[in-house]
Amino acid sequence: MGMSLVIVLEAVPVLRRSRRHLQLFCCWVGGGLAVTGLLWGVVILVALPRGSVAATTARGIRNRLTQAAVTLLERCRATRGAWRQVPDGNRR
Repeated sequence: MGMSLVIVLEAVPVLRRSRRHLQLFCCWVGGGLAVTGLLWGVVILVALPRGSVAATTARGIRNRLTQAAVTLLERCRATRGAWRQVPDGNRR
């Protein structure tokens, strides 16, 4: 979120140049942020071995998030099509 404060200010002169330059700018910035995020993930994986307290906590959080996602998907499947059901009094 902090990057957007800087990127918007840098993108204004690029947009004034041309829309094509803005598209290239956005692609480079997005790609750079994606690569930075991947590298940060690798650093975290290397810096926090599996036996550390932080890694154990992260595993626990990941397991809880996975269980929450599975529960949400099960509830969505159970209610699939329920929004399409029309009460008898409203049918024509």
